[in-house]
Amino acid sequence: MPRREEFDRSARYYDEIRPGYPEELIEDIITLSEIPENGRIIEIGCGSGQATLPFAQRGYEMLCLDIGKNLLNTARNKLSKYKKVKLSILHLRIGAQNLSNLTY
Repeated sequence: MPRREEFDRSARYYDEIRPGYPEELIEDIITLSEIPENGRIIEIGCGSGQATLPFAQRGYEMLCLDIGKNLLNTARNKLSKYKKVKLSILHLRIGAQNLSNLTY
């Protein structure tokens, strides 16, 4: 199994075990990025939505992308009440080259 699929395979366990992010970090991101209260965020590699949730709770409009279907399903369940959050599978492509099959 390619390394890029490992987290997706165990999405539920990853979400249960992985600690969330400290509130201070979220506040630092908001402050340093100077995102306004009604700002929009694109999150590439949202995983199970661990970092997405604190921004969704603050009312940000978000487009969250990931390559893992199981991770996105976990995030979708967690974030379903936040109507400004959209989740989508990420297909990597630059020009005519499909990058989805890269190993990393």
